[in-house]
Amino acid sequence: MRGRKPKDPALKMLSGNPGKRKIEEPKSCGPYTQLPACPKHFKEHARREWNRIGKLLIDTGRLTKLSIKFFVAYCMAVQQQAEAMETLSTESAVLDHPNKGKFRHPACFQLKDATADMIRLSAHFGLTPLDARRITGDGGKKKDKNPFAAIGGGKK
Repeated sequence: MRGRKPKDPALKMLSGNPGKRKIEEPKSCGPYTQLPACPKHFKEHARREWNRIGKLLIDTGRLTKLSIKFFVAYCMAVQQQAEAMETLSTESAVLDHPNKGKFRHPACFQLKDATADMIRLSAHFGLTPLDARRITGDGGKKKDKNPFAAIGGGKK
């Protein structure tokens, strides 16, 4: 798919529909009201992230039945990143092979890929500051009722 990602109908409604085009009703897929049980195959780091971020997503209504697979993938990326960091803390990041010479440890690539996956998947839930602002529409800031009040010295 080329071009920008289509904007969510709920976000279009928040921005005020400047194009005055018909907006589809947002499709609700039913947010979870409580955190589902952690998958059994998760290890320590993934379980901690499941409980830590899962509670936040439940409180904000961002964890839905459609997004649960993305959340599982996010937690698995956290686990992969932690494992790669543990490996690199005990082993050298540069390995020496008798025939090939020096090369990067495979855990370096695992760390890079897992971090990229975490950032990409966290955007779906608004976990980065920019994405949180995109989801809420205004970054959580209240707008002034009269934006020109400061220019004229307030109401007279």
